[in-house]
Amino acid sequence: MVIERNYAAPLVMTQNASIAGDDTFILKGEIKKLNDIEVIEHGFVFQKKLSNNAYEREQTIILTDKVDIGSFSKTYKLTSKPKEGDNYRYYYYLKTKLGVYKGEYTSIIINNITLPYLNTAATVGEVISLEGDFSKINTDYILVTEEHQAVIPYTISADKKKLDIKIANLKNAYHGRVIQFTLKSKIDAFGQTERRIASVKILGKLDNPKKLSYQLKDQLVISGEALPEDDNSDFLILINDHQIPYKKVIKLMEIGGLDSKPFKLGYNNGRDIVRFPEEISIDKPLASQIVFDKKAIHPRSTFSIKGYDFEYKDFEYHYLGTFSIIPNYKYGDQYTFRIADFKDGHYSYKYVSEFYEIETPTTIEVRSLKMNKPTQEEFYIGEKIHLTGSFIKGEKYYINLNDGDLMQEYACEEEGKLTVENLAGKKGRYKIGVGYEGIGGAYFPQSFEITSLGYTIYDFFPKMGYQGQLITIKGKGVHQASSVHVGEISINYNIQREQDLIKFIIPNTFQKGKVTIGVTLNNEYYQFDEKFEIL
Repeated sequence: MVIERNYAAPLVMTQNASIAGDDTFILKGEIKKLNDIEVIEHGFVFQKKLSNNAYEREQTIILTDKVDIGSFSKTYKLTSKPKEGDNYRYYYYLKTKLGVYKGEYTSIIINNITLPYLNTAATVGEVISLEGDFSKINTDYILVTEEHQAVIPYTISADKKKLDIKIANLKNAYHGRVIQFTLKSKIDAFGQTERRIASVKILGKLDNPKKLSYQLKDQLVISGEALPEDDNSDFLILINDHQIPYKKVIKLMEIGGLDSKPFKLGYNNGRDIVRFPEEISIDKPLASQIVFDKKAIHPRSTFSIKGYDFEYKDFEYHYLGTFSIIPNYKYGDQYTFRIADFKDGHYSYKYVSEFYEIETPTTIEVRSLKMNKPTQEEFYIGEKIHLTGSFIKGEKYYINLNDGDLMQEYACEEEGKLTVENLAGKKGRYKIGVGYEGIGGAYFPQSFEITSLGYTIYDFFPKMGYQGQLITIKGKGVHQASSVHVGEISINYNIQREQDLIKFIIPNTFQKGKVTIGVTLNNEYYQFDEKFEIL
């Protein structure tokens, strides 16, 4: 039975042990007071800790020394040589008739290895070296990072005086972060023995530039190893003489003085200043790559240039010849301009910004619309009118009647020539306006007058046939007919139209006999006197 201590009980204490050799300890205890109690036995109780935190069976070491107030010790040799990190405990005891009196437990942890500690900075891929005595480090030891997130390879020199660590590209190892490296025993009684041997501040570094050609509007995407997670002023991007706090993407146009000159890339990570030898060029647009979408235009119309998406920061100007123009539309590398009443001539295009000035070697012709009046003045409805003048091939033109809103569009298919039609449905004298799409809508700078003869219906043929027979009607302007009529049936679809004739099919709803044939033209109905006979 164990008697609790009180003011009359003996007082015993366990003292820290001393190491007497690789496998030998000096166990120590002390009697502070006995209070005249007879001692039967005294000594030490010794145990080894297991890997599961339990302990081996107690070993009792009995002392033969005379019991009295004072200190006692015992040299104790283990049955086997301990390993690094082995953990033991013991206490001093007195056995009396009244019971057993114990001192507190005292621990012994085997720690025979003294290792250096290195505090440094390094980049990914760099090798750091520790110098010291590594003779007791064997394959039972692994090198881990903080919280054992990764196992890191290491090498020890043949003379056991140097340990090398190659800094790996670890997860979350970004610029400025400090990584702790720890040697850990894989096999020991206590479960783990750890010694921190290095604290390494990770330094970022850039990759050598692979893309060596940019346009000023481009963004420089920064790549490398262990780069900062966010914008960081401790890591500087070097572009010529500029030092730019780290960003994942740098807009080249935001770098002052960087126009069409080549530049070199580098970085400063706080320890290393690295400038890569590769020159990176800024591509200036070539004048020859900027082209007009048209060869010629009329005043008060539009044109486009394309070929390069120009860059500017504070200002840009566009010129046609010496005249300033403003783009009213931009899409990618295409700019569309409207011009006012420019004089006839050939004009180059020029672009000016703070980065460069460039002028096209080619020109665009500004050509005012001039026209010769037609050689005849009388036309039937829909009859073609052939015009000559400064018409531009590929351009679209409009004609109208008496300055009204009714317009018809025609394309110029041959340079200097335009074919239109008489739109006047009724007989009479008409003013025909000729124009094109200008600023703010259709613009009609030219006109001429005609006499409209209306239309004339000649005849239809054949005069007889079966259901499904193809019928042809001829007449001046008849191709403008909105519908044809067979008896009581009106047909306004599947009508074939050619100049001054139309063709349609007799429906299969008619029986044998004769039916009337008619047309509706300009809201007027015309019916032939002769009828068509269905066989």
